Amino acid sequence: MDSQTLPVIAASNQDRESAPGKPWPDEMTYSPIWEAKNKATYLNLGFTLLCWLLIASLHALAFYKDTLRDPTTANILLEYASILPGYILLATLSCTFAVVLSKNTGILLKPRNILAVCSLTLLLGLPILTALALSMETLVAHHDLAGFKFGINKRSGFAYFIDTTLLLFAYLMQAAFAFWIKVQAEGQAYSLQNNESLALRLRLLQGQLKPHFLFNALNSISALVRTADRELASDALEKLSALLRYVLHSSKHEWLSVSDEINFTKAYLDMQMLRYGERTSITWHLANVPWEKLACPPLLFQPLVENAIHHGVEQNHEICHIQINLLQRGDILEFHITSPVFKQGCSKKGHGLGLSASTDRLAILYGQRAALRTEASTDRYTATLEFPLRFLQPA
Repeated sequence: MDSQTLPVIAASNQDRESAPGKPWPDEMTYSPIWEAKNKATYLNLGFTLLCWLLIASLHALAFYKDTLRDPTTANILLEYASILPGYILLATLSCTFAVVLSKNTGILLKPRNILAVCSLTLLLGLPILTALALSMETLVAHHDLAGFKFGINKRSGFAYFIDTTLLLFAYLMQAAFAFWIKVQAEGQAYSLQNNESLALRLRLLQGQLKPHFLFNALNSISALVRTADRELASDALEKLSALLRYVLHSSKHEWLSVSDEINFTKAYLDMQMLRYGERTSITWHLANVPWEKLACPPLLFQPLVENAIHHGVEQNHEICHIQINLLQRGDILEFHITSPVFKQGCSKKGHGLGLSASTDRLAILYGQRAALRTEASTDRYTATLEFPLRFLQPA
């Protein structure tokens, strides 16, 4: 494959191409976590009002059921009106707690502060709530407030218990919700930070592969130059130029088509064949799959091919046959590369950077769904790469 036929990448760019360390404009004025927190607060206010409306309705229904013993005085609207001011106070108090807690979650959710707020709520709220309840009961029963003092003396302890419970519920309901929101926000922040760390590590790993690939490619061209074969060296430089253009384009994309990666790997092997010539033969077996529609990370296959060249061809002078298979099994893509193992070879060893970086990249991108395995027998060495099928998004 010459420099004119190497494909130019056409895939969706999911990376943010901004200057290093420079925030995106939307990041300076927009925070998904903050927006989610505000949305949760508004939903909480609506839920709080509905909750108190339901409690008030049940309370009025219970009172109405008691008054049915005397049908002449049974009036559910009157019963509802008598308890409504107290529940308006409770709903207002609960909504106030919701707003305050949404803005000062860290401070108000400390155990000492929760106890202080509960005590203050009972100290100030219980007399007001009791006065409202007695006032409305007196007005409904006597149409004036003349019996207010008598109502205080007659009020049961159970009624005070109910008022205390409702006041505590007004605060503790909001405290529990605020604590849940805080836990969710911390979880989202941790997840976001973890994703950013993984993305940074992925870019670093991909960045390691580029100079590693360039070093090995230049090493091959250097060997051609030393043979004084200028024509081959010129062809190799031309192919390297096309390969480097692909590598530069790939740095702007998180995902490429498998077809592009196949063509890039073939072009890399063509350049290596200029150096090793008749000592090397490459056989490709590609399944009948629309590879141009499937996605994979850039420079995924090349490190495995480079490893086979280094340990098979470069270190021996015997004929080396490399076999490459690419196939699909269900929702898994498999890349197999097999090269011979020679009994005698030079002791030169590689750094293992390419395979190590590939393994780390697979772990970040796919987790446990992808694997890179190597198997060695007495005469063959096989590297197997498995990763999930993923369709390439159109540009």
